[in-house]
Amino acid sequence: MKWYTRDSSFAARIVMNKTPASTILSPEEIKRTTDAFFAESEKSVERSLDSFIALQSMVRGQRSKSDWETIARLVLQPHALSQLARRSALSNRAFSKPRGYAGDAVMIDLIYDQTLTDPSNARLSELENWQYQTLACRAVRTRRMVTAAAIDGLTANTPRIMSFACGHLREAELSRRVAEHDFSEFIAADQDPESLSYVERVFGKYGVSTRCATVGQAIREPATFGTFDLIYATGLYDYLSQDTASSLTGAFCSMLRPGGKVIVVNFAPTLSDAGWMEGVMDWWLIYRSPEEMHQLVSHQDPDLFDVETMVDGPGALVYLTVTKNRE
Repeated sequence: MKWYTRDSSFAARIVMNKTPASTILSPEEIKRTTDAFFAESEKSVERSLDSFIALQSMVRGQRSKSDWETIARLVLQPHALSQLARRSALSNRAFSKPRGYAGDAVMIDLIYDQTLTDPSNARLSELENWQYQTLACRAVRTRRMVTAAAIDGLTANTPRIMSFACGHLREAELSRRVAEHDFSEFIAADQDPESLSYVERVFGKYGVSTRCATVGQAIREPATFGTFDLIYATGLYDYLSQDTASSLTGAFCSMLRPGGKVIVVNFAPTLSDAGWMEGVMDWWLIYRSPEEMHQLVSHQDPDLFDVETMVDGPGALVYLTVTKNRE
């Protein structure tokens, strides 16, 4: 790893927002700069974290993947400011990974509900409120609304729907169609028994059924799932390799009825919070551009499927929609 060292005044200039974005700081300078941000947190948590997230974004954008990972794990994650940030329920759960990975259903619920750990603790509440307004968290809440709208926007009579890697299926709370049981079947599929238990308890009364299923099963045995008017996966593809994501998308396409849709969502490389997620929360995702999302269906028959990609306004998420033409 090649480091470029500067004199210690660079840390002060970063704090004053005067360091050119092209300046490459050494690990020691990154630590001193973060020390200054930590001292600032005594006066304003929000201002301190705004500066910290900007620093991480700058450093991440300048380094190779391996260099950035070393800095994130050895310099940023152990720092007192990161430890302060991980007092929040959201960052703490991502870092501790009680279900073996960051981004589990409970974590997503925290983002949806903007849960405060201790409302009587003003400093902690300031920290958590700040984090819930980061771009990634706002995008996750918008994704939920977009998904609910897609469910309600189906034109098929009594459609058959599947949410794959459903988590707690919280978008169903926003869906008129689910509330009115306006579908022939709604399958919530996931490999996590705890998530499926939650779905059964909360949404079973609306007619939603659950299925324990893995990505491998969907790829190998798509016919066992049947055919659908809508299949969606909104929090899964961020963890899948390109080959696996392509194979899964192909399996989903094979399950579509004429006029049916597959909708998958992936965080975009332009997400400005990526450095924060990796450098504080130890939450590492696979980011995809619209072109990379389109490649997931490049092997599908273009006469049979219409493909559309869309980036949300802030550049946080890429939506891929594949529609099967009516026969």
